[in-house]
Amino acid sequence: MSFDLESWSSDLNHSVGGVLEQAITTVTSRLPAAEVAGVGIATDADATSIVALANSRHHLDEMISAEPEFAIDSRWHLGEWDMDVTQVGGAGDPLEPTRAELERAKQLITASAGDPTAPILPSPRSGQPHDPDRRCQDQPAC
Repeated sequence: MSFDLESWSSDLNHSVGGVLEQAITTVTSRLPAAEVAGVGIATDADATSIVALANSRHHLDEMISAEPEFAIDSRWHLGEWDMDVTQVGGAGDPLEPTRAELERAKQLITASAGDPTAPILPSPRSGQPHDPDRRCQDQPAC
């Protein structure tokens, strides 16, 4: 049995939208809606470090006041924003399982390039390894 990247990718695509929505909701829940100046999702080059971010109106106003010539940059530069989902106290980070899944995929792909005996990633939805010969059997959400 070999790794079925297409099936794994499809499963991840099905789950990631809801997780991203949860992450945005989690990070913005600390502010009234009118105080949220922006929301975003950022990742690193290999997409394994994914984080939801928000910028408060107060923080945006402070940044613009300090450097008015960079007002547009202040609005859109996620790295300068004041809130991310990993800093929300009391709430779990909904992106943690996705980051772990992406990190496992990175390790598998990096370590097993060309290795036909490499372990198979579990499906993000079912937790079971992908088996292309049994695709969608006994899996109503497939």
